Amino acid sequence: MPAACNFIDAAHRFPLLSRLLRTSRLTPLQLRQSHACMLKTGLHLLPFPVSKLLAAASSLAEPAYARSIFDCIASPCLLRHTAVLRSLSSSPGARSVADAIALFRSLHASPGLALNQFVFIPTLKVLAQGLRLQLGRQLHALALKLGFLLYVNVRNALIHLYCRCGRVSDDGLHLFDEMPLRNDRVISLGKDQLSPLTLMAILFLLPPIALPATFDVINYGAIGDGKTDDSQAFLRAWAAVCKDASATPSVLNIGFKTFLINAVLNFMGPCKPSSITVQITGVIVAPGDLRAWRGNNENWLIFSSVNGLTLAGTGIIDGKGQAWWDKCRSGCILGPAQVLMNGCNNLVVKGLKLVNSQRSHLAITNCNDVLLSQLTITSPGDSPNTDGIDVSNSRRIRIEWSTIATGDDCIAINRGTYQINITGIACGPGHGISIGSLGKDKSSSEEVTDVIVRQCNFTRTTNGARIKTWQGGVGFASRIIFEDINFISTRNPIIIDQTYYDMPYGYYKNVLGAVKVTGVTYQRMHGTSPDPVAVTLTCSPLAPCSGIVMKEVMIRRDDGGATSSSCSNALGSIGKECEPKVNCLTTTS
Repeated sequence: MPAACNFIDAAHRFPLLSRLLRTSRLTPLQLRQSHACMLKTGLHLLPFPVSKLLAAASSLAEPAYARSIFDCIASPCLLRHTAVLRSLSSSPGARSVADAIALFRSLHASPGLALNQFVFIPTLKVLAQGLRLQLGRQLHALALKLGFLLYVNVRNALIHLYCRCGRVSDDGLHLFDEMPLRNDRVISLGKDQLSPLTLMAILFLLPPIALPATFDVINYGAIGDGKTDDSQAFLRAWAAVCKDASATPSVLNIGFKTFLINAVLNFMGPCKPSSITVQITGVIVAPGDLRAWRGNNENWLIFSSVNGLTLAGTGIIDGKGQAWWDKCRSGCILGPAQVLMNGCNNLVVKGLKLVNSQRSHLAITNCNDVLLSQLTITSPGDSPNTDGIDVSNSRRIRIEWSTIATGDDCIAINRGTYQINITGIACGPGHGISIGSLGKDKSSSEEVTDVIVRQCNFTRTTNGARIKTWQGGVGFASRIIFEDINFISTRNPIIIDQTYYDMPYGYYKNVLGAVKVTGVTYQRMHGTSPDPVAVTLTCSPLAPCSGIVMKEVMIRRDDGGATSSSCSNALGSIGKECEPKVNCLTTTS
């Protein structure tokens, strides 16, 4: 019978194939008989029956047999990879662990196949059985980068891994603390590794299980055709969410459509639910015509005084900024910030794509305890004033595992910001990660302290690790660490500029005073720059930079040549293996 035969006809001739169609529950003998029937009829060349066969092998915990079927497939798809991984996860043993690792690596390296959450779950289960903690942590990092920690089953699988590997008290509980919804299923994963006292404490803190109240913007009049203004429908839906007292948490759903928001929208709090999740899987677009703004050009989407807020999903927020950029190039009327978070504590923004902002893409101000993760923020490299993330007057901020490519700072850390950790940012094009500018408002002190920037990549940015303060400013920037940074053709990889100004040259020349810069460490920073000067420390004679530490800094020219350094009024120390040598830094004992 030819490979393209009618599957139904074959099922009539071979009852076992009919059973395989209806269910994956076969005995080992029936599995092999079904496979023989498929080989005889040519059905082993068709995708659907092979997938059913793999599912049957997985349910029987026959990993070797499932792998033999898989290896004979000319073009294995994601579904078949997952089926084999499930089979391996059902059959513990060193061979299963090795096979699962090899299969996952081959899948990850396949250019035509994209990982999904269903691949992670059985792979993590296999690693848990083999107590492979380090590999599990690598998958944890990859899941975080790809946004799969939004799925509760992936988190559960990771917690299970950490529990099996004896890490429930730190890694497992850390994941648990970040979960928006907690239940007894998650608690039970680590019950055998926790002391009775710790378990009782966690159970005491565990809130009652409650299904979230869900509000959909479509039910409040949103059209979602990309042409009709859905602003009022969004506000009606928000009012319902914010006033809801029937369940905690609450969810506002913005689904798989394109919603035009033709006006400034202020989602105001405080709200009754202790937490609100805005789930965005669709597209939110701004008007492209400047006349639609009617002079309201300070902010576009505003969330004010909403504690326990989460913005998450795979959706897109598109600012349609081209008209604003064109206007700025001929007179510079600044456009609105795309998304502003003002006075929102315990804030999470995850997984979203923010594109083509009119000005800043995401502004955080007066917020405490913030997590920004797995974001993609993009605008053309020549788009003016399009900062990726602006932070000001906020404390305890984490920004991690995001891609930012804009026409201005990837991240700008402004006045009044304390305890900010930035990890795993891919920055470029753009102006780098900047502390400041500080000191423009000379009537008050502008301060930033306790900053850590680590594991970031800068690609063809105009600056790398940057600190900029205005001439004549008041305040300080202190306790700052840049570490484990990679530069790819980055201009000004390391730069402190205490004489910053964006006025005509000489406007602030010879002014008195400067923002104090102290306690800045640069360590394990490597890469290339098109500039001959890789380290620039331009500090004020009125307030010299102090406590500058350079360790394991290795930056060469793009063509492989050596780089140099330039310093003025900079005091500190130089560790081993620094290139350039930074001999211009005045060393202190």
